[in-house]
Amino acid sequence: MFKLSFLPIIALVLFVLWLSNVAVSRSIASLFGNTSRTISFFINFGPLLLTCSFIVALFVGAKYYNLFTRVLYSVSASWMGIFFYLLLASTVYGLVMLLVRFAGSGASLRWFGILLFVVALVVGVYGLFHARKIVVKEVDIKLQQLPEAWSGRMVVFVSDLHLGQVYGESFSRKVVDKIKSLNPDMVFIGGDLYDGFPTNIKKATKPFSDLRPNLGVYFITGNHEEFRDNKPFIDAVKEVGMRVLNNEMVEVEGVQIIGVDYLDTRDKEKFAEIISSMDLDKNKPSILLKHEPKDIDVASAEKISLQLSGHTHRAQVWPLGYLPKKVYKGFDYDLKTMGETQVFTSSGVGTWGPPMRVGTDAEIVFIKFK
Repeated sequence: MFKLSFLPIIALVLFVLWLSNVAVSRSIASLFGNTSRTISFFINFGPLLLTCSFIVALFVGAKYYNLFTRVLYSVSASWMGIFFYLLLASTVYGLVMLLVRFAGSGASLRWFGILLFVVALVVGVYGLFHARKIVVKEVDIKLQQLPEAWSGRMVVFVSDLHLGQVYGESFSRKVVDKIKSLNPDMVFIGGDLYDGFPTNIKKATKPFSDLRPNLGVYFITGNHEEFRDNKPFIDAVKEVGMRVLNNEMVEVEGVQIIGVDYLDTRDKEKFAEIISSMDLDKNKPSILLKHEPKDIDVASAEKISLQLSGHTHRAQVWPLGYLPKKVYKGFDYDLKTMGETQVFTSSGVGTWGPPMRVGTDAEIVFIKFK
């Protein structure tokens, strides 16, 4: 149910978006000068209408799932990604113009402004296509006391598919086919398999029934599975043969596989309690599946050998990558260590919000153990 307490936040967001659209529209209008009334109307109100359509898509898409909502959400979300780069271009152009005026120069930089906006459009369109290109990131990981049976074992870790209004069955099929081509011994799904929006859950998940690695497929929840009742999502992954690890540990040929629920482990103290209650064998290697790469010190204190996480998306688009790097203290991406614990955070294979990636990859992580 809609909460009135959200109104101030929504009002602030709309105000910021309005200011942003005014900035972009005025910059474009100054570059193209006198135009027809139709073009002038589009320059001044087109970006704002497209931006507002994304707000509408968020509310409508949170309740309905059909062809109309999918098209509306996909188009408006794509626009938001392109608009981000138009705003960036507008900001750079405005700052340069201020510097030129401050210097007392009367030089015309119209060509520079047009170039900025052309580059912004090109980068935005590139990002939309690049997000659909799935790459395989190979990682070699050495674990202490690794059983001989695990030497050379290959595991796929994939997170953040965000199946929903933008990504559906065809995307999950593409991901599954890519995983199958790697012929892994085990597959880990690290949360946010779903976007949290209404979708044909069973149809979107069905391709995963084709995954039959020797040692199984394991799933943990992410924050997007926890937006509402997570039972439909849990039931769907179980139906296709995944093993859901809900704050539990299973031992697979001498390696302890641990999976924790996102909602239950948001609180650091509760996360520590859950891990300590498992009474892990410190003489055996352990792999922790935790959606968000936070509270690494808890895993380190419990001598976890390897933590696999997602969630950050590596910010998806340049130049925002510094934000998750700062928030997650360097554990936002790639293989890092804290004490005896190794942590690998993936940028994910899907997207949230704008279906766009610039400076990051949609990746499937292929781990070879030594």
